[in-house]
Amino acid sequence: TTTTKKKRTQTKKIEKSSFYYFSHFLFISFFKQMKGITVSAFLVVVCVVAALAASSSRVEGGAPFWVGMAVLHLHPHNVTLFELGSKAEVLQILTHVSLKNDPTEHVIVDAFRCLPFGTFCTFLTTNKEETKSWLYNVTVSKTAGESHLHRVTQLNGKAVNLHANRITGAATTILQRPDSVKAIDVFEDEIIELVDITSYVGKTGKIRPGYSTQCSNDNNVWVYIADDDKMESSVIVHMDLNERSIVDISKVLDAKMISMWSYCNNASKKNSLAGTTLLNNGSVMAYGAISQKGHFVTTTWGYKPSNMTMTPLLTMPIGFDYMFSIYPPGTTPGSDGPHNGQLVFGNYHGGTSGSASFTYIDVSFYLVGAGRIN
Repeated sequence: TTTTKKKRTQTKKIEKSSFYYFSHFLFISFFKQMKGITVSAFLVVVCVVAALAASSSRVEGGAPFWVGMAVLHLHPHNVTLFELGSKAEVLQILTHVSLKNDPTEHVIVDAFRCLPFGTFCTFLTTNKEETKSWLYNVTVSKTAGESHLHRVTQLNGKAVNLHANRITGAATTILQRPDSVKAIDVFEDEIIELVDITSYVGKTGKIRPGYSTQCSNDNNVWVYIADDDKMESSVIVHMDLNERSIVDISKVLDAKMISMWSYCNNASKKNSLAGTTLLNNGSVMAYGAISQKGHFVTTTWGYKPSNMTMTPLLTMPIGFDYMFSIYPPGTTPGSDGPHNGQLVFGNYHGGTSGSASFTYIDVSFYLVGAGRIN
């Protein structure tokens, strides 16, 4: 859960990340023996406060713990989780995970989440046909040798959006099948159907990576359903997963979203939507709020480099309110060719137009996802 922060202005700068440790990836075995451990005690709702305090104490002195996920160049089935620094430098390798469920199995950009103040991160994969997906649960720790794969759960359908419920520890996703589209929770191996949004997707609606966002303070989820032919037909479905109901249907009238984000105010319980998009025929990258009337209100913008394209990745880093990424067109995790891109950092301005610039950091790896533990 994030809270709206005070307006801050950042000066545009370009920095190079130190990625010395990433060269060691090829020399570390991807086939270490992994032993699962239970987190059931942490997940009992009655013990939430005590569990959060205990898990928080394991993060060194409460220091920020930002976990990144990448896939090696030319090795699409080898996933690496690592600790990220505030300037996107790799501080240490946490663990490696091999994808073995299907020859065409691959990771999904932005479908990576970590449980706030918890002990695990999750990510999704799918096959080429998008008929099956897999949810990975990985125990993470700053202590060397303690991070490892805990569990893999198969989902029969396409799942490309992911959230972590900080109260129950369940993973929340949108499961898309030929005859249904539903919000579900995955708790260990149990799949719990929550809300059916099939009728809002219809025959032309698209739910892509990055098209959903969540507020854990009240377990609300928003899903952007895009109509590529008629932008005015695109809708946002707001769901209350506690009540298993649809709260509201709204529109985004003047922008096609690339990725969604929510600002969750725990005190007032008034949440607001935001996200990334391209403006001016794709020449301008923008982050902004979505007004109650369905308009995109730009808070920060910058010209998109002509040799780059925006990805669905949108997350909360260290020292900024949000971060997204840009990479050369056609570059995917584990693909051929260099993975040189940029991570783009910015701050939210409370839904009003701002003049702050983005902050750019060059990276030489494809960041699939990133999540804050603390």
